[in-house]
Amino acid sequence: KKKTPCRHPAPPMDGSPAGLTCEPCEPLRRPPAARLFPGGCTIACRGHTTSGYDCGHGHLDASAPGLLRGLVLPCARKVLLLSLVAVAAARAVKPPAEGADDPIRAHWRAVVPTACATAGAALVVVLVGRALLVVGSAYRDPAAPDDAAQVSDDAAAIRRCLDRKHLYAQRLGAAIRCKTVSHDPDELSSQGPAAAVAAVASLDAELRKLHELIRRSFPRVHASLDRLVVNDWSLIYIWRANQHNERQGGGGGGAGSLPYMVYAHLDVVSAPDPEEWLVDPWSGEVKDGFIWGRGAIDDKHAVIGHLEAVEDLLEGGHTPGRDVYLCFGHDEEVGGGEGAARVAAELAARGMAFEFMLDEGLMIVDGIVPCHSRPVAMVCVGEKGYVTTRLTVASEPGHASLPPSKTAIGTLARAVSRLEQSPFPSHSGIARDMFGALAGGYDWPMALLMANLWLFAPLLARFLAAKPKTAAVVRTTTALTIFRSGAKENVLPASATAVVNHRIHPADSVKSVLRRDRHVINDPDVHMEERTKPS
Repeated sequence: KKKTPCRHPAPPMDGSPAGLTCEPCEPLRRPPAARLFPGGCTIACRGHTTSGYDCGHGHLDASAPGLLRGLVLPCARKVLLLSLVAVAAARAVKPPAEGADDPIRAHWRAVVPTACATAGAALVVVLVGRALLVVGSAYRDPAAPDDAAQVSDDAAAIRRCLDRKHLYAQRLGAAIRCKTVSHDPDELSSQGPAAAVAAVASLDAELRKLHELIRRSFPRVHASLDRLVVNDWSLIYIWRANQHNERQGGGGGGAGSLPYMVYAHLDVVSAPDPEEWLVDPWSGEVKDGFIWGRGAIDDKHAVIGHLEAVEDLLEGGHTPGRDVYLCFGHDEEVGGGEGAARVAAELAARGMAFEFMLDEGLMIVDGIVPCHSRPVAMVCVGEKGYVTTRLTVASEPGHASLPPSKTAIGTLARAVSRLEQSPFPSHSGIARDMFGALAGGYDWPMALLMANLWLFAPLLARFLAAKPKTAAVVRTTTALTIFRSGAKENVLPASATAVVNHRIHPADSVKSVLRRDRHVINDPDVHMEERTKPS
């Protein structure tokens, strides 16, 4: 019951200094039914193995105390529970008659099945009971708001927006037709100076076209909000607070309230194979009830959506209770070094601080969560970090008629194949929290599993890890994105290069990912270089 600090050292995390020790263990806030197996350390105390105590917050304690807490004690609790059930069953079974052959064996032959049946029945009752309670308590309609006028205003706003949905679609389609493709500087440098100049000129022209489109489409925004252009292409719009609301504390603000920021980006990635699309990626066409094109969901829909919302509110005479900043970067797809970073520097130079920032996230999905019968709003409160590595192998060049036993391409192919065939271990903590929060909307028998993740969390992690679309929730992912080598069919290249991108699960770190990659490749001929560019 008493809080005691972890006494074992914690390995450094993401550049933190070595030699730190864990902070005092904090009790986890878990539902009453889960307190049979209480939680433990909330600080990263993980080791180099996948065994140990996983507290459900992305940390793994693989030290001796962690193994004791995560393996020995839970097993001891279960053994004790089963023993109590066995004793109770034994007391309920009539002893064998006197004179029977081998009374001990006969006694246990009667006790064991009864004990197993009793334990199994008790477990079934607990599982089904929890599932019924969760299903019965979830998705209840919220109480009606006290302010009937506010309800009426919201309903009118929704009807107004639905009436204008075709206009909204046309504006987003027009934005998609601006080919604001950002290019990696390293990629451009490999294509020569002429290609780099042409790409920059094209991006400049398309971004200016998008700026002008925004100016024409949202006249009230440009008449009422302050507009700043940062580094030629990024934009900041400032919606000043209503001074009366600020003095009176209206609109959710109040005197001295910090502003908040909504962020999106103007650029998109390229569409190298447009003929493979069902619709031209630069058409912005509305087809089958959807808007098609590059940027429709990453991330011009957010740019246009924020502006549409402000334009509509301005039309209704609304002003916010605190300042609102709309910030749009122009190079997010290549790291944001010239867009978001310059915007941040501009705001820092002005001494700005914000209550919160809303960046691009997920969406409301229907039919995406397995066996879930209702739409799910995927609220994204964080994003996986990533590390990109470049693998290089050098060898003697030569003619294809005299190939050596090992070539640069073959050596590198074996290395990337090892990485691809050795996925990172899965962790159930975050997945357990997310899918547990959705309990109540699952169909049977999935509802039974999700209401009892205290027992089935490892099964859930294994199930998610088996599918590429859900494996990212439970593990660090490995993506082989670039492989370059060779120029002619009859010449052995002097080098081969591959680029590997990892999206890091919170239970891992940059250092642990790089260390594992070196261990998996295990080839001194393969040179590994980290090339992540912080934004």
